[in-house]
Amino acid sequence: MSRTIVSWTSVLLLIFLSNQSFGQNNNETGRPFITNYAPTLHDANPQNWCITQDDRGVMYFGNSDGILEYDGYNWRLIKTPRNNVVRSLAKDKNGRIWVGGSGEIGYLAPDSIGKMVFVSLTPNVPEEKRNFNDVWGTSSYDDGIYFSAFRENFRWFEDSLHVIEQDSNTFIFIGTIDNSLYKYQFRDGIRKREGDDYKLLSGTKELFQNTGLSAWAKYDEGEILILTRAGNFYVHDGETLIPLHLQDGDIINNYRPRRVLVLPNNNLAIGTLRGGVFILDRNGKILQHYHRANGLQDNVVYEMFLDNSNALWLALDNGVARFPISSSLTYFNAEMGLTSNVLALERHNGLLYVGTTEGASYLDNESGIFRDVKDIGFQCFDLLKVENELLTASSKGVQRVEGNKVVDIIDDFNFSALALYHYKKNPEYIFVGLGRGVGVIKILGNNKYEVVGRIEGFTDGIWSFVEDDEGRVWLGAETDGAIRLTFNSWPDIEKVTIERFGVDHGLPRGQVFISKLNGKIYFTPVKGFYTFDEETQKFSMSDTFGQKAMESGIGLISNSSDDVFVAYYKGAAQAIKNKEGKYDLITAPFRPFENATMTNLYTEDGGITWFSSSIGLIRYDANLEVDYNTDFNTLIRQVIINEDSTIFYGTSDGHADYNLPYGSNNITFSYVASFYVQENLTEYKVWLEGYDNDWSAWSTRIEKEYTNLKEGQYTFHVVARNIYDVESQNATFDFAISPPFHRTVFAYIIYIIIGGFIIWLIVRWRTDKLKQQQQELENTVNDRTKELSQRAEELAVINSVQQGLVAEMDLDSIYQLVGKKIQEIFDSQIVSIASFNFNQNTEVFQFLYEDGALHYPEPRPIDIIRQYLIDSKKQFIVNEPNDQALTDLGVTSSEHKPVPGTKYPKSMVFMPMIVGDQVKGHQPSKY
Repeated sequence: MSRTIVSWTSVLLLIFLSNQSFGQNNNETGRPFITNYAPTLHDANPQNWCITQDDRGVMYFGNSDGILEYDGYNWRLIKTPRNNVVRSLAKDKNGRIWVGGSGEIGYLAPDSIGKMVFVSLTPNVPEEKRNFNDVWGTSSYDDGIYFSAFRENFRWFEDSLHVIEQDSNTFIFIGTIDNSLYKYQFRDGIRKREGDDYKLLSGTKELFQNTGLSAWAKYDEGEILILTRAGNFYVHDGETLIPLHLQDGDIINNYRPRRVLVLPNNNLAIGTLRGGVFILDRNGKILQHYHRANGLQDNVVYEMFLDNSNALWLALDNGVARFPISSSLTYFNAEMGLTSNVLALERHNGLLYVGTTEGASYLDNESGIFRDVKDIGFQCFDLLKVENELLTASSKGVQRVEGNKVVDIIDDFNFSALALYHYKKNPEYIFVGLGRGVGVIKILGNNKYEVVGRIEGFTDGIWSFVEDDEGRVWLGAETDGAIRLTFNSWPDIEKVTIERFGVDHGLPRGQVFISKLNGKIYFTPVKGFYTFDEETQKFSMSDTFGQKAMESGIGLISNSSDDVFVAYYKGAAQAIKNKEGKYDLITAPFRPFENATMTNLYTEDGGITWFSSSIGLIRYDANLEVDYNTDFNTLIRQVIINEDSTIFYGTSDGHADYNLPYGSNNITFSYVASFYVQENLTEYKVWLEGYDNDWSAWSTRIEKEYTNLKEGQYTFHVVARNIYDVESQNATFDFAISPPFHRTVFAYIIYIIIGGFIIWLIVRWRTDKLKQQQQELENTVNDRTKELSQRAEELAVINSVQQGLVAEMDLDSIYQLVGKKIQEIFDSQIVSIASFNFNQNTEVFQFLYEDGALHYPEPRPIDIIRQYLIDSKKQFIVNEPNDQALTDLGVTSSEHKPVPGTKYPKSMVFMPMIVGDQVKGHQPSKY
């Protein structure tokens, strides 16, 4: 019996997969997940003719408008000079992509900024040979690149073009199969290159007298597979041409087969012009058929290509498609008969039955389609297999399945049934979860049942049952908590002990589902799995299944092999028991639907597990080995400076040196992973070495911007992590930012020169100011100071200062020199020079002379007078200790104190020293 994980009031409707669906014909496999890339994703023609992949993993498609480039996120059209159709692509041993178009041959190469462009070789073709029309074949071989057109064949080797002369006007096609070179010509057959000659493959000349070649491919070792335009298949082993009779060949021939590939699992892929793609086994039996009616976006397949992860790409008349050729995950959706949410699953008589919100269905093994079960009530919530019969719980109560219909088993049972449970302690009885309580049915045998009655004492809706080792039955209630029934005198259902457990016992409020795993009972409320301690009568959350299960676990199930599966609110996992008794989680196989809402799960013997989800019924086959650790690359696709100038466009030639001027220190990196399974879920982390302390957190963002970077050397790193948690190699981009001119060595030399000149100017300016101030002070204090020395002496001071600057180049020495000269010239009793340290808000005395001695006071806080000088940039005069000027300024006598170690002057003149527009200090004159 499967367990339903949704309640009557919380049934989730299916969200149908749109165009990413698959069709198939065989049995119960379902449809693999396919990705359709619609033409609306790019600005190019819908028609695509050929496919290849470069060594980085970037995909290229020959399009009717040129070459389409796809890196996992960005689509870009690379045009040829005449915007012609591109019919063929090939990659050589060095990773270069070669192109054959209509009247055009060439290759792809990065330009000066790393943008992939088309380089034409057509100018190398002799003038009389240039009208060669479509190049349907481009192939790489040891002695060059071969281009096959209708009228001409060319070989490009060692930077030279060689015209391959032909003695016929018929189309000659030259191509490689398994590192051997072959040549096809109508009415002449297929020839294999041996030395300098081509040896005719026996039987092929006769074969191609009345039909043409449609495709060829490697078959087994030493053998080639041939598909003719008539739709016939042949194998040539080097000696003999052998017809290949396909079991379903007549069916395929109706769809005009065009291309054929032998897949890594030895199946055949056949692309057609009318019916999409067929996957066949080696006997030619159709295994899958993918076409427009069941999910492929177009029926016309021009080319097929296996990428580096063995996924199959299709070049379509309308877009591009990709799907895995070997996948453990397939699905069923509305197009396959499941038009509503799956609530329950059970296998009976070889058929898979499902209960849905619309009733019930079974999977028809012939068509692979779900068919309706007739006569069942609306919403089948549960299925129970008992004594070779399958019972249903629906709005019509309990019914029995008979093939494609159900029949009533009890005439007087008219209650809606939500859940069914076969009582193991007394296997003649079945518990029925009702909308209000629990009913009991007795099995009489011979398809007969009778109602025993309803267990009184509670009216909760019951959705799940679990029986413990003592025969007590736990009930999962719809409204709140869990209920335990202890039967004191079975089958007397009136003698039952009812225990209710809820918030007081450690369970959160809300509906609870109950399941049993390896003998242990788990209770699942809104989130997490809880276990019950009989001694304490308390519930506690279990960490057995990891953190995600604690946050959003909704279901557990196991099969006869003890394979355990966990369903979360979104996504699922397989749990493998470790030595500590807990479980290690395997999540990789289930990543493609980790964002799907889960509603149910059901596992079968043989490795098949079913997940009911918001995207359909998903089938997981554990028997199929899938390599989830496929390597892939992360590519830095664009580097932009200052938001509008691209310096790198994704393809490096290995020689670029990115030294950026300081004005280009705003830089944006765009990056992407060449991984093509749910590309939008790929995550990235970045690190700018030289700026960031560590890697960033994982994010789906594909660009990172840095602004106002300082000068220095930098390396940008980016790593991708795909949906399977596989990380790519580290992609890097090295660059340097030059310092701004004002921080260069040359600038510092200029600063020294200018600084010396400025100091000279300051000293000269201050000398002139002192002269003026001295004159004013003499008038103010009744000629207390002497007349200034002659102008010659002033010049001597300046010359002395200049000499001091040149000799000392020391600012402190300059202060000393200036101060001493001022004292000497003016015969001042007090000479002071002070500067301001704005960082510490202090006045620093650079020079202080009084009464014949130098003083060295400690810096002191900037007071009101000094702040006035800073703000006003004007001189300040004090004629006496209680001068009105001090009062006007707000200076009190207690605040106006002499410098420690000096006397209070009779009068003072404070002159601000202004540099530019800022006061840097002051020179007080005191008497």
